[in-house]
Amino acid sequence: MDRFTYGDSSLSSFSFGEFQICSQEGGVRLYDGSNKTGFENGEAVVTSHRLIWRGRSDRGEQVSLVMHLASVRGIEEESGSFTRSDKVVVHLGPRSDALSGPSPPSRGANLIKLSFKSGGESDFFVKMREAIQMGQWKIKVSACYPELQMRTTSMQTCLLGPS
Repeated sequence: MDRFTYGDSSLSSFSFGEFQICSQEGGVRLYDGSNKTGFENGEAVVTSHRLIWRGRSDRGEQVSLVMHLASVRGIEEESGSFTRSDKVVVHLGPRSDALSGPSPPSRGANLIKLSFKSGGESDFFVKMREAIQMGQWKIKVSACYPELQMRTTSMQTCLLGPS
């Protein structure tokens, strides 16, 4: 859980070139390793750049947790049973000290799990794997379009032509 940060998950928070790939409405719980967290019955979203969980915390607050896909080293499916939900297991790289996540350093080593109470785990797994394989976050705007540059002002971010 220490790889997530609290963040904005609205469309306006998307990076240039970022797009939504898959969304699972409701019934998604986050695990820190194999330990349940208070983040349950949320929505999981995969974009070309991030994994987002939106819902209510165990204190009832509306939250958005965001994790960059660059942190992901691999994913796998974990089948459930009659009493357990199917899960997507997300293996993570080393922790960055710069992150300020919703929990202290993870008790679950280098993995999190997303539990799918209402189904949809297989489709979500396939779409998340595709997003990771695409590596869209690695593409730099200047590498594709050297004549374009990003210029940020205090009010807005604009894509401008040659200076």
